[in-house]
Amino acid sequence: MNWYPNFWTHVTQFQKKKDLVLKCEAFAQESNRLQAQMDNATWQAKRLSNNNASGLNQVDRLTCQLKEKSDQVLKLQPV
Repeated sequence: MNWYPNFWTHVTQFQKKKDLVLKCEAFAQESNRLQAQMDNATWQAKRLSNNNASGLNQVDRLTCQLKEKSDQVLKLQPV
């Protein structure tokens, strides 16, 4: 006897939504980490005693990583 015919459909949809939320949370953590690295690299680049080109290259690299992560999140499809 199947007391709730759509039960497994709802469970599957819930799991997909949960997976999307976890991916978004992981993106938020990763973007916060990259932003902190960018802030640090920017601060280092502004210091006169440091090699400005090196710090700015690091900021550029981190910016590209952050854009790649945001592109990955934008590719997530709503359930």
